[in-house]
Amino acid sequence: MIEFHLPNYRCQLSLKKVDEIGNEVIEDKTKSWGYCYAESPEKAEELLKKYTFLPIHVHKVEPCDFVNDWKKKVDSRRKEVAEAIAENKKPTFPSAWGDLKEFLITLFHGKCGYCEEQFISVTFGDVEHYRPKGRVDEDKKHKGYYWLAYEPTNYLPACQICNEAVKRDHFPIAGKRAYAETDPLDNEDPLLINPYRDAFEDHLEFIPSTHPTERKEPGTPPERPGGVKGKTPKGLHSISVLGLYRDSICDQRYRQMLHARQDIKQAVIKLALSDGDKPAWDEFALSLQNFLSEDRPFRTAVYYELREYLQKLKWSEEDVKEIFVSLGFHA
Repeated sequence: MIEFHLPNYRCQLSLKKVDEIGNEVIEDKTKSWGYCYAESPEKAEELLKKYTFLPIHVHKVEPCDFVNDWKKKVDSRRKEVAEAIAENKKPTFPSAWGDLKEFLITLFHGKCGYCEEQFISVTFGDVEHYRPKGRVDEDKKHKGYYWLAYEPTNYLPACQICNEAVKRDHFPIAGKRAYAETDPLDNEDPLLINPYRDAFEDHLEFIPSTHPTERKEPGTPPERPGGVKGKTPKGLHSISVLGLYRDSICDQRYRQMLHARQDIKQAVIKLALSDGDKPAWDEFALSLQNFLSEDRPFRTAVYYELREYLQKLKWSEEDVKEIFVSLGFHA
C-alpha cells in the first residue's frame, strides 16, 4: 500500500546528455519544473535522479504550496469541463496531470501502480486516472468521472501496457455508481485495486517459483510459477481487467522470485551458522527488508516467495507472520 502525500517541493530540472567524446552536457534550454514529496531538499534531489526515466540535472529544489499552485493551474480547466458537461457536450480535458509525473514516479519508486513492474528504464510511462475521466466501459450511460480529472489522488503512475492496452476506461464496481460530483463515492465498491487504499497481498496471491505448472478449467490460464490468483472479487477483477496473468509479466515475476529465493537461502544459511543469536537475527531481518525494498519490482510476488520458503522450513506461523507484518505486509 502506498501512502499518498501531496508534493512539498518544486524542482527545476533539465536533461543531461553525454556528447560524442564522453563529456556530460547539461541542456539548460530544456529547463522545466517538476514536483516531489520528500523529507528534505537533498532527498527530493536524490529521488528525482534515481527514478526519472532520463538523466537529469537538478538546478534547484524549493518548498512549494502545492494546493494553491495546483488550484491556480487547474481551476480554469475544471470550469471548462463543467461547462461542457452542463451543455451536454463531451469535454476535451486540457492536460495538467503531466506536471505530476515525476512526483508520482518517485512516490511509487519507479513502478507501475497496477502490475508493480519497474518501468522507468524502458519507457516514459503514463499518468493514469484510476477512475476514468471521460467514459466508463462498464456503463455506457456514464460520462466518466469528469469531476476527478484534476484530482491528484485519482492519479497513478502506470506502464503503458497497463494504462493504454488493458485498463483504458474500465472501472468495474459493486454498489451504487457515482454519476456526478454530488454523488458519494463511498457508495461505490471499486473492483480494481487502488494502491493508495488496498494492500495487494489482501487481494492477490502469487504462485511460488517451485510450483509446477497445472492446467485448470478450459479457457482459464494455467497455474504456473510467477502466476497470480485472486483472493477476493477485487483481486479477480484486477487480474482480468489489467491482464496480470499475461505470460510476459508472469515470466518477469518468476525471475524476480527466483532471485529472491536464492537471496533468502543464503541469509537463512548464515543465520543457522550463527546459532540464531540476536545480532544474527537483526541482520537476517535487515536482509529481508532489503529483499523487499519499496523499489523491488513485483514486491508482493517476492513477499509470497519468501513467505513460502520460510514456511517450507517449518518456521512457526507466528514467527513468519511477525516478520512480514514488521515489514508492512498484511501477513
